[in-house]
Amino acid sequence: MLPRVLPLLAVLALVVTVWAFNGVVSHVERPDHLNADTVLVFAGPLAFSGCALAGLGLLLYRFRQFRSRLVAWYLLLTYGGLGFLVAVLGTYGWLGMRLWSA
Repeated sequence: MLPRVLPLLAVLALVVTVWAFNGVVSHVERPDHLNADTVLVFAGPLAFSGCALAGLGLLLYRFRQFRSRLVAWYLLLTYGGLGFLVAVLGTYGWLGMRLWSA
C-alpha cells in the first residue's frame, strides 16, 4: 500500500511548496522573516524528495510482489517522473532553499 500512497504525498508536498511560494511572493518586501511560508518553502522540496526517493526504493525492493504488472510499471514510470523532478530541484539548488537570514 505504501508505494501507492507515497507519490500522492510527494505531489502534495510539491503543491504545498508552490502555495508557500505564493505566500512569500505576496510579502516580497520582507522574505527574510521566519514564518510558516518560508519554512514550507524550505521543508516542502525536502519532503517531496524524501517521499519520491523512499517510494522508488520501496517499489524497486517489492517490484516482483505486485499482483498486477500494469500497476507496478505505472508506479515505476510515476516514480521515474518524480525522480526527474528531484534531479532538477537538486541540480538547480532548490532543495532546502532558505529565504530567511541565518
